Amino acid sequence: MLIMVAANTAQAYLGGFEDADGYTNDYFSTTGPFGAGANNYLVNTYNAGAYTLPGGSPQRITANSGLWQAINGTTLIGNRYVIAHSQIGDESAYAGDAMLGIRNQGTSVSPLEIRYWLDSRDFGGLEPASTADTLIQWSLRVCPDASTAGGNSQSNSFYWTFRDTNLNAGLELGWNDQNQIIYRLPSHSLWQVTSFTLDQFNYDQMNMSFNLASDTWSLSIFDQSAQSTISLVTDAALGASMSNLSAIDWRLEYNQSKSYFDNSSFQVIPEPGTGILLMAAGIIAVRRRQR
Repeated sequence: MLIMVAANTAQAYLGGFEDADGYTNDYFSTTGPFGAGANNYLVNTYNAGAYTLPGGSPQRITANSGLWQAINGTTLIGNRYVIAHSQIGDESAYAGDAMLGIRNQGTSVSPLEIRYWLDSRDFGGLEPASTADTLIQWSLRVCPDASTAGGNSQSNSFYWTFRDTNLNAGLELGWNDQNQIIYRLPSHSLWQVTSFTLDQFNYDQMNMSFNLASDTWSLSIFDQSAQSTISLVTDAALGASMSNLSAIDWRLEYNQSKSYFDNSSFQVIPEPGTGILLMAAGIIAVRRRQR
């Protein structure tokens, strides 16, 4: 007997960082909900990702009390920010009117670190604490800052840390200052440098999967320019067992200009090790139009 189940799929809370996803980018307008100025729209100072349209609205909250929380002493001010970024000139979103923009320049010489607590709407209604023994797939469009010519391959520019409810870390993944994809296990100091270099003028798609039943992960890249998919990592061991996937830390090193992120989409597949057959028609990925 074949048992067919559909994966939980969502494009909300992170999503495309649009108004409909719970993000506002009205910082050029004096009539915006928080007035003009990018620093009035830092994602850790309003209910970013926690309201929906119609009916919901952006509301000021106590800093770091929502889904986005600056960590490890990070202060966001001036040219150190994380915002839903408007399209300006040649700075464009992959789709829609906005993208997440992260920048770390100014007087502080420390990394910018911010944690995003995943929510049930990211996982199609499933609470993050209930994702034990599932297969979680995350796809995201990324457009990094300009690469540093002749840079050190071990000098990371940006990376995520993936954590469970207890903040156990299973993996660190990002890119170095030459925009090469890199990863390491949290217990290791050296980065593993892959063969793929992200395009600073385009939005490549990173496709990550976390098998929490077998404590393994995989990574492929959709090369936007070549219109082809490249597999970089397949069923590699995580650095530590994670009881679920509940938080993602975002870290941008000092003196890094804007990196952009768009079109986040999660799929949660129950109990991947049980032999349940997932019909392709049951896994529906919401696709936004390409620019």
